[in-house]
Amino acid sequence: MDILFSHRKVLDHRPPSGIESPEWFLTICTRPHGLNQLCHLETGHEIIDLIQDYHHRRIWHVVLVVLMPDHLHAILSAFGNRSLESTVSSWKRLAAKRLKIRWQRGFFDHRLRSESSAQQKWKYVMQNPVRAGFVSKPEDWPYVLVGTATPRRPCL
Repeated sequence: MDILFSHRKVLDHRPPSGIESPEWFLTICTRPHGLNQLCHLETGHEIIDLIQDYHHRRIWHVVLVVLMPDHLHAILSAFGNRSLESTVSSWKRLAAKRLKIRWQRGFFDHRLRSESSAQQKWKYVMQNPVRAGFVSKPEDWPYVLVGTATPRRPCL
């Protein structure tokens, strides 16, 4: 047994009281690491459709999503009194059931506390396929969803 991972800490995804619908940077990974489950033409579009469905049903507000072969990055906020953890968990269950995707337990989140932090994450997410060597320009990557509302940040 690997001692480093024998007790995985469960993160508290709740924002401080008084902050309604905060914006989050998320990374959601598949298992096993390195296996392309997300970036197949049909699967990628179906994942984006499921993300848009949650957006249109006002379960979350999507600003940006970029699919990578074994993970996705998103900038979004949960609506109403739904917790981020329950919202993401329900979406992962739906995607797993419909598309047979195997997700890692949990997800990484970072609450975006300022416009400059949000812009940095936007740039990081958009450049991810370029850094991985899949495309030379972010706009050439086909697995991107920019929120249906006017984005607050430019696509850099």
